[in-house]
Formats: sequence, structure tokens, C-alpha cells
Amino acid sequence: MMDASNLIIQTKSTSQLAQEEQADENNQEACLISGMDLDVYKAAKDGNIDVLQRHKEHLHQILTSTKNTVLHIYIACAGSPSLIEPEQVAHKPSNIVEKILEMCPALLWQSNGSCETALHIAARHGCSDIVAVLVKAAKACHEDLGQGVKEAWRCLIKTTNEGKDIALHKAARFNHLNVVEILTKEDTDFSYSANDSADTPFYLAV
Repeated sequence: MMDASNLIIQTKSTSQLAQEEQADENNQEACLISGMDLDVYKAAKDGNIDVLQRHKEHLHQILTSTKNTVLHIYIACAGSPSLIEPEQVAHKPSNIVEKILEMCPALLWQSNGSCETALHIAARHGCSDIVAVLVKAAKACHEDLGQGVKEAWRCLIKTTNEGKDIALHKAARFNHLNVVEILTKEDTDFSYSANDSADTPFYLAV
């Protein structure tokens, strides 16, 4: 027979379960944005250029605890429209990305804690318009890198994450055909290597 004290403990545990789960989610979000001011995080999430403009001199230094930049955050949210504030939906995501890169071109090449560039994020979420903007930006950087247009573009597409995935792995894995077409048409001679699981983008597509 269960005594009264055990019944109270069991009832309390059951009633607090939802609150504890919500607290865990809040703690995870707090950990995610630690190191980045909340106003900057929200501006990045919503694509609020006015707020980001105030920090343009050091945008590449403003990172979350997982080393995501404001560009990583915006593209991830743009790939999940429900995460963007309603008043920001009217602005074309690719235009927002262009403006962010104008403020801080270095963000194009910057990797997060998983060694993923903005191109990895855009490919994973199937943001073909944004991928096209990133392609254009990489080509425009060729003189700064002291390379030809093709070589500058290859610097970006050959960047691998922790699992040795390039952006094309992401696009193929998540079945984003438009992104696959953009990435493969840009450089038909490039040899796409296998990742740590020995999977090539072609294998994933099949």
C-alpha cells in the first residue's frame, strides 16, 4: 500500500513534468545564445538589418556558444519561416543575406563549432535563393583571395564540416534538388569527395 508521502511525491513529479521540460528548452536556448547579446540574436533571427548595422564593425566576432554567426542564425531561421517575425516575412531572405554580407564579407567564409559555413546551412535547409547569393559573393571575392573566379568558388564548396560533408552532401541528403542543381552547375569539373561515412553526394542522391 502506498503511503501519503509517496503519493504526494508521485503526484508532484507528474504535475511538474511539463514545466521541467519547458525549463530545459529555455536553458538550451540560453546556452545557445550565451556570448551573443539577446538583441543581436533576435535581430539575426528576424533579419533586422537596422539593429545589425550598429554592430557591423565586429559582426564576425559576435558568436553564440556554438560559434554560430548572425548569418548562420538568419539562414537557419529563413529556412524555417515560422521562426521569423511576421513583419520580417515581407523582406526577401536572399536580400537580407546580401545586406549582411555587405556589412561583413568575412561571414561568408566563417565556420561554426561544427565547421559548417553559411553555405552548409543554406544547402541543408534548401534555401536555393540564398545559395545563389552565396555563390555570387564567393565569386566576387576572387581578387581579394588572389585567385581566379573558379578557384575562389571552390574554396567555399570544398569546405567540409566535422563529418567531412560539403554543402552538396547536405543538399543531396535532404533532397533539395534546386540547391543540388546550383552547386553542380557552378563547377562541373570539381571532384566531390566522400565524407567520414564514405558517402559521396552522388551516393546520397541515389
